[in-house]
Amino acid sequence: MIAALPGREETAVEYGWRADLVLAGLVRCGGCGGDLTPDMTAGVITFACPADDCGLVRIAARVLVPAVVEQAVEEVLEQLRTTAAPDLLLALAHRRSAELVPPDTTSGESWWERADPDAQKELLALLIAHIVVKPVDGAGFDVAARLSVAWRSA
Repeated sequence: MIAALPGREETAVEYGWRADLVLAGLVRCGGCGGDLTPDMTAGVITFACPADDCGLVRIAARVLVPAVVEQAVEEVLEQLRTTAAPDLLLALAHRRSAELVPPDTTSGESWWERADPDAQKELLALLIAHIVVKPVDGAGFDVAARLSVAWRSA
């Protein structure tokens, strides 16, 4: 069993599902610009372009989520290190109808690491306008090269 938040128990499978869906609603197709939708194929969650005239992009969530977090984490942590962090987390708490203790400038990274996937998604949603996933190009498979993160303007 994965360590759960206090008062909340979940299996590794349940946690995995929530973590895989962290970016739902933020991902766009690099072929047609439409929203990629979560899909389950053979027990694997993927984000896929549902457009009949496109369908160029499909990416496994377990590949996409770590790649986006790797690209975005420095920007997210930078935001959590600024004086804007309390306002940012207050906005997050308001969206979640919950109380969150804003980190001080030295604990933003530990807050991010302890945050549940839903809180991470909501924080990303406050900071990221969208993520474009380009179609696979050529023989190589470089996930980071397929991603483009568009940040919300301050």
